[in-house]
Amino acid sequence: MTKGSWVMHTLRWLMEDEKFFVKRDMVRYATPLFVVLVMVEVTDVVFAVDSIPAILAVSRSQFIVFASNAMAILGLRALYFALAAMVHRFHYLKYALALVLVFSGVAVGALEQREGRPVPQPVPFSHAFHAGGLGLSCRYCHSAVEYAPYAGLPPTETCMTCHLYVKPDSPNLALVRESWEKGEPLRWNRVVNLPDFVYFHHAPHVAKGVGCAECHGRVDQMPVVYQPKAFTMKFCLDCHRNPAPRLRPREQVFNMAYVPDPELGRELLKLYHVRPPEELTSCNICHR
Repeated sequence: MTKGSWVMHTLRWLMEDEKFFVKRDMVRYATPLFVVLVMVEVTDVVFAVDSIPAILAVSRSQFIVFASNAMAILGLRALYFALAAMVHRFHYLKYALALVLVFSGVAVGALEQREGRPVPQPVPFSHAFHAGGLGLSCRYCHSAVEYAPYAGLPPTETCMTCHLYVKPDSPNLALVRESWEKGEPLRWNRVVNLPDFVYFHHAPHVAKGVGCAECHGRVDQMPVVYQPKAFTMKFCLDCHRNPAPRLRPREQVFNMAYVPDPELGRELLKLYHVRPPEELTSCNICHR
């Protein structure tokens, strides 16, 4: 085959449309489409096989492991072709997806902007006065923090324990008195709002010696509470990779002014049986 004919043959081969193989001069050749197909399928299988250790980290159930991996290896590709055949019926799908993506981007941006911004509450409750000035422990109002995922908000009864006698007629407490009389809970505005796909449990953090101030900042100095830091994945992983500098004795967990000692933190790692970083940084620790 001469150089010129070889070039023309290659060009024809590259320009073949929707064929995996072509026959030229009694010889069968694979087209670029076949090469692309092989590359896509190999990549698909690699990603599917990669899901096996991921599911084993979440569940040891044989049925769940088998079903999820069968779906990953076989079902997703079939689903792609099914959707490809139906996509022409959904005329506004592209516009809807674009709208969802724009909305998600704006929403995420708005959440990130909450960092450092005081969140007004229906009742002007000052943590600086109650926690800082009076020395009330976090547990007095957030009573579930040591055993539940959520720290909890105080019922009106907790407020009225004091305010039946202390400033009972204050106009700032009008909603508290109304809640007390009607038996309806106060509706506080959320300060920290983690995404639904993030799992966080207060109790193990308290039990391992992580102080409230590590995440919530010096609440005892805040007249109006705000989120002092951006709770990104990096924020959590930095602590999970190296927790020692952030640990404190359990009796100091609710002491906002306590400054952790890294040397003591390394001792507390063993004393409190803190799991190693390779376990703390596993995906299923925070995503369940």
